[in-house]
Amino acid sequence: MKNLSFFCLLLTATMFFGCGQTIPEVEVEYIELNKASICIDIAHSYNLVATIFPSNATNQDITWSSSDPYIAVVSNSGTVTGISEGNAVITATTSNNKTATCSVNVYGFPKPPPPLNGTNYYVIFISESTRAKINSKIVADFSPKEEVYTNRLWIWEDSYMEIQTMGVNSFGLPEGWMKFEKTKEGANATYTCYDAALVNSMKAISDDINNYYLHIAYKSVQPNCNTIFELNAFGVEDPQPSVVIGKGTNSYINKTSYAQCTRWDTPSVTTTFQPDGEWYHFDIPMTYFANQGLVYSDNFTNSTGEGQNIFTFRTLGAENPIGTTVEYDAVFIYKKAQ
Repeated sequence: MKNLSFFCLLLTATMFFGCGQTIPEVEVEYIELNKASICIDIAHSYNLVATIFPSNATNQDITWSSSDPYIAVVSNSGTVTGISEGNAVITATTSNNKTATCSVNVYGFPKPPPPLNGTNYYVIFISESTRAKINSKIVADFSPKEEVYTNRLWIWEDSYMEIQTMGVNSFGLPEGWMKFEKTKEGANATYTCYDAALVNSMKAISDDINNYYLHIAYKSVQPNCNTIFELNAFGVEDPQPSVVIGKGTNSYINKTSYAQCTRWDTPSVTTTFQPDGEWYHFDIPMTYFANQGLVYSDNFTNSTGEGQNIFTFRTLGAENPIGTTVEYDAVFIYKKAQ
């Protein structure tokens, strides 16, 4: 009985003194990174590791930031990716504002990525930084020019709405790309040229068709959507030679999406397209279109003033409802480096 009374007394005392007490919070004293400075190439990444001291600190949250996201960006887990040439500082900050930093030096491409290492470029759309890398190798430029009536991008009956873009383009640079949202059925848009000399210069492609490629950079987060891209030529009858990019089969023309491509951050690794919001580069042999009847000639005169269609994209088929978006960059025909 005495033992039982002693136990009850001990339990009561424990409850009395323990009730309402909280475990003291352990503050972060400092934070360290595994690197004080790093050097990376554009489109390459490095994983920084942060360590909080003491290790039993109550709040282990870390916020990552970059002093210049146009030079280098950092993910929530500390992965740093080079965006453009220059210097930036990555900062890891704890919940009580203790910080650690890493200086990042981002180099330019040690050599041009494969799509920019060719010759004889026939440009449909590229960013200004991309143009600067290949400017001396451009044979014909079909990109729209508002100031002169040479090239135009025509959207059929307002079937697309252009959307402003922010972020990095298909070569990892902080420049925009083309993005359109489908607003009605039958959505299509066409790049048209009114300069006969430019149009007729494309005959050189057909004369050496085995060495030319169509390059398109493409991205999407839509799991079942795809886009029809067509190459148009003077005198070529419908249906126009085309390629489908995206996922699955385009039900409108019953053509399966083109499979082979590379991701922007691993240009030497062949893969298949995924709708993960990342850029994928497609290099499609021009023989793929020649086998569908594409032949470029030098017979275009523009006597009617209507121009010649060069490149068309369409968002057709049941898998592409209104609201579907098309995002592309770096569209050009070129001769690959031997």
